[in-house]
Amino acid sequence: MVLSYDKFKFYVGETICFCQTIENDIKLIYAAMRKGDMFENFSEISEMTLGTVVNELNELDNLDNDNFLTTGDYKMLRSITSERNYLVHNIFTEFIYENNFERSEQYRKACSRLMNFHNRIEKLSQSVETVRLNAIEVYRKK
Repeated sequence: MVLSYDKFKFYVGETICFCQTIENDIKLIYAAMRKGDMFENFSEISEMTLGTVVNELNELDNLDNDNFLTTGDYKMLRSITSERNYLVHNIFTEFIYENNFERSEQYRKACSRLMNFHNRIEKLSQSVETVRLNAIEVYRKK
């Protein structure tokens, strides 16, 4: 699938938005599940990396048999960092210097990789948002 360059830029932006909201939602879920005040917890962990929070959340989430996130969700969360970094730091330089880049093989590959990641991360974003809403409702009552 080859996108127009305007569509390509749109999907890059939307995908980065999904990455940011996923990271924030994961931190909010973890802050809600930890003992103590959710807002103080969030402040304490706000600078932690996504990978660190995912690992700590996974441990906390698996203390009982009532997990908020599935094993597949955790696997996907661990895998997004490198793809997000590629998107932010390298995807444009893969093709932008090619003559008529929109017709190049490099651009076609970048479009394919972007859309593959976008579609996976969009579904994960929706799932994580639902979990965030549920977790906050459950743990704010405790």
